[in-house]
Amino acid sequence: MAEKKPNPPINARASAPSRTSPVPQPLQSNGGMQSGSLHDLLMAQLSRIESLYRSLDSMRGRQRAMIDAEDPGALEEVLTDRERIVSELQQADSLFQPLHDRWESESASGTLHERDAVQAQIDNIANLASKVACDDNDDNERMVRRRTVIATQLSGLSLSRAATTAYGEPGAESPRFQDREV
Repeated sequence: MAEKKPNPPINARASAPSRTSPVPQPLQSNGGMQSGSLHDLLMAQLSRIESLYRSLDSMRGRQRAMIDAEDPGALEEVLTDRERIVSELQQADSLFQPLHDRWESESASGTLHERDAVQAQIDNIANLASKVACDDNDDNERMVRRRTVIATQLSGLSLSRAATTAYGEPGAESPRFQDREV
């Protein structure tokens, strides 16, 4: 899903939480901007993004179990949930970018503590995104290996059918011998 990077962007693609895990809601806006300081708005959006990545991370065990259990129906359900979270991440990132751009241009007005808090949150999200991307790559490799095993098994089935047909019961066109009294 996402490629491995030393310091991935906040909008790196990953995958999603279970239906039972709470999903963070988008920040509500008043005419495009909320009341509150730019720092507070930015931190709230970063918290939402972090929460979405944590949801993706928490789904890994369930996803891996479905891959190992060879349960395509349940795996599809997990992947559908993950896709929903990825979509929410994309939306959250589109809300984050303008805030971050404003923060970058106005950050000199923020305190050192505020700037450090924002950077720490961004670094935390980048590490989480990297972990999710790495885990997704591992799970993708597991699915590819499983697909190869299934293809090999199907190939073996094909050979078995060919052998059965070659040495199996004769067809209707073969001669029949009958004892008759003349």
